[in-house]
Amino acid sequence: METQEDMITMKSGRVMLIRNGEMMPMEDQMTMPDGTRVSIDGQVIMPDGSTRMMVEGETMSMEGKSVEPEDMTDRQFKENMEDEELRDDIH
Repeated sequence: METQEDMITMKSGRVMLIRNGEMMPMEDQMTMPDGTRVSIDGQVIMPDGSTRMMVEGETMSMEGKSVEPEDMTDRQFKENMEDEELRDDIH
């Protein structure tokens, strides 16, 4: 059985943690192995000190790397899409 990778995603304006295939609100700031920090409001602080905000639908691996939709299964991608019109356009 394939193990699902844990990820962080921005959904409906909230940072969500995807762990073992289950999505739940992130409750505390997380620090990735590379030093990237993600706060519960979606602020990303890179190891070099630069900052940015996560955007709706953005997904990051626990290594601090952005996960492109083609890197996710169809189910994970659809779960992370907020806009139903886009979801309908995929069919």
